Amino acid sequence: MKAIVLQENREFKLETVAIPQPEPHQIQVKIMASGFNPIDYQMTENGSERKLIHSPILGREFSGIITAIGAEVTEFKIGDAIFCGSGSMGSNGTYAEYICIPEGIAVKKPQNISFEEAAGIPSAGLTALQSFKRMNVTLTDSILITGAAGGVGNVFIKLLIAKGFTNFVVTAGNEESIKSLLNLGVRPEQIINYRKEAIYEATFVLNGNKKFDIAVDLVGNNVAEIAKKTFKNKRKVY
Repeated sequence: MKAIVLQENREFKLETVAIPQPEPHQIQVKIMASGFNPIDYQMTENGSERKLIHSPILGREFSGIITAIGAEVTEFKIGDAIFCGSGSMGSNGTYAEYICIPEGIAVKKPQNISFEEAAGIPSAGLTALQSFKRMNVTLTDSILITGAAGGVGNVFIKLLIAKGFTNFVVTAGNEESIKSLLNLGVRPEQIINYRKEAIYEATFVLNGNKKFDIAVDLVGNNVAEIAKKTFKNKRKVY
């Protein structure tokens, strides 16, 4: 199969490598679409993420069609369309034509979304879900979400609205982002355009001149420092 392989000099090269074969608990998948995330390029640098390289073929999320199954696989059959956040769990990464993964981490792809859309769900979706579960909030808690129009933010907002949360304020930086948040069900009065308003001051106005119970920062750097100042000391920034 063809794969994009990370070289010793940190450059990438298209190579022909062996097609992985499934172990008893694994499924073999022909990859139809693969996601690209910051951690993929961060693993090529000298930072701590380099230790996460388990294969010179990177890529950590994908969608595709099952082409073979291991002897112990029970939940899937050949021809099923799936998507998954994989890392390099016992196989190569996702910048390749095929991958083998444990059946327990795969999810069947809904028919109403494309392979490309499905491949973009796992990393952002899992991050949003983990953040939501860690918050341990009630419906009356006030929540600030910075960077809400990004991939993680979109899923996070959907979780909030689906669970009945309405007491939240979000930040966005352009009209396209604001429009996408409005389409999700966020009200105009819940949105701070940080290019037109100072986040720190605007948050208090929208939250009744009170600090927030929870701050969820999806931007980092200076924005994270601002978010930290806006919440009550007894709670955390996620």
